[in-house]
Amino acid sequence: MTMKPRHASWAVALTALLTFAAPATAQDDLTVYTAFAEFGEPEYQEGFSHFNYVNPNAPRGGEITLAAFGTFERLDTIRLGGAWSAGIGLTGDSLMSGSADELASYYPVIAESVAVPDDLSYAVFAINPAARFHDGHPITAEDFVFSFNHLKEQGRPLLKQFYGDLLSATAIDEHTIRYDFATTDSWKTVGLAAGMSPEPVHFWEESGRDINESFLEPALDLGEYRIVDVDPGRSITYERVEDYWAADLPSKVGQSNFDRITYIYFRDETAMFEAFLSGDYDFRSENSSRRWATGYQGTNPVDDGQIVMTTVPDNMPRGFVGFVFNLRQDKFQDIRVREALGYLFDFEWTRENVMYGSYERARSYFNNSDYGSTSFPLPQGAELAFLEPFRDQLPATVFSTPFIVPQTDGSGRIRSQLRTALGLLREA
Repeated sequence: MTMKPRHASWAVALTALLTFAAPATAQDDLTVYTAFAEFGEPEYQEGFSHFNYVNPNAPRGGEITLAAFGTFERLDTIRLGGAWSAGIGLTGDSLMSGSADELASYYPVIAESVAVPDDLSYAVFAINPAARFHDGHPITAEDFVFSFNHLKEQGRPLLKQFYGDLLSATAIDEHTIRYDFATTDSWKTVGLAAGMSPEPVHFWEESGRDINESFLEPALDLGEYRIVDVDPGRSITYERVEDYWAADLPSKVGQSNFDRITYIYFRDETAMFEAFLSGDYDFRSENSSRRWATGYQGTNPVDDGQIVMTTVPDNMPRGFVGFVFNLRQDKFQDIRVREALGYLFDFEWTRENVMYGSYERARSYFNNSDYGSTSFPLPQGAELAFLEPFRDQLPATVFSTPFIVPQTDGSGRIRSQLRTALGLLREA
């Protein structure tokens, strides 16, 4: 077995064929990884003790109450149906999980490692023998096969599509699960398999309950928390599992420190905000620039220091909000029309007078991520090589002029932009 740490920095080279390899693939040359990244190398090397953004010595205990908008009608998440409860992910685990400071890396949780062939046509995960459900029953490969088949048979359409590249799940032995793929040479598909969670076969068989029916009575789970109280549509409370088997794994250390987490539900945004000012829940992530600028000021909780307002750096990838042209319509098919409308949009004035100065200009479809651009130089290197065959079909400015969105001084006086825009419209 050879070691090819392409896209992964932890790779274990074995000198013999894997004992868990299926007979039909015994000739395959597999490489074993205890961590891998979809792009480049994992940030955390073998032997790391915890993620950099956590405090491994953080105190444990206490309660936190959070708010959720809308309602919930069930605790199951696979089938098509009504909304499930906020925080339900606290009760689950997957074969491997990512870190919050990387785009797409995977570290051991239920699985200790993953083995893949050179063409990445399948993946074989070695399940940690210590992995347990909340009742102490070992997590086995059959639990993953059961979960996979449930998803394929009963999963809502979007979920089936998302996992469409996973063709089958096979239990090689009690602690080895194999997923075969519809793709090759894709670490993204390996990541999809790494995100799979098990369902306790023994629970569903012994309880007499039907996994294909929606439910509000908690089932057997395996994550850092268990459900202890459900008031349908109103609130749900989770309790930290004291003997959680994976608490000391590097991918788990320093996290999930509250003893109890409660979500209370609201169906009105104003009532939800007022409840926060009244102290009914403990933390709020504000998404309204107007409310952030005007709603909190002058209130007793803020003036008294009971509510602390702060803006923290956010390095998470995020989407964009903006105007999107429907190029199927004739009026938008001329690029000069679209360019003219760009000149007519005074973002700087809008930002100060409508958005209360809270927003930055989007410069990419993939803001704040490795997919997005942080500057706009001319094409070079591999990008230029990719574009060269299409040079005759592309505007000459692609190769000669860096793209910069029109900018104003924010005064609202944009006569020069108006002249440019009207000129482009006349030409078009």
